[in-house]
Amino acid sequence: MAGKVTFVGAGCGDPRLLTVRGAELLGQADFVLFDAAVHPDVLARLREGTPREAVTPETSADRVATL
Repeated sequence: MAGKVTFVGAGCGDPRLLTVRGAELLGQADFVLFDAAVHPDVLARLREGTPREAVTPETSADRVATL
């Protein structure tokens, strides 16, 4: 299975400061792993129904690899 991984930084946490490119990429994403501290307005950029999974410091690398 081929795929592409893109990292989008949410900056200081203010969702109004998300870059235009970051917003575009989120809107095109097929699946999103995100830090549990990400503001909900950033996640609102995802298409409805886009699968997403919060990652916390307790989330193991093995768990991330299975997603």
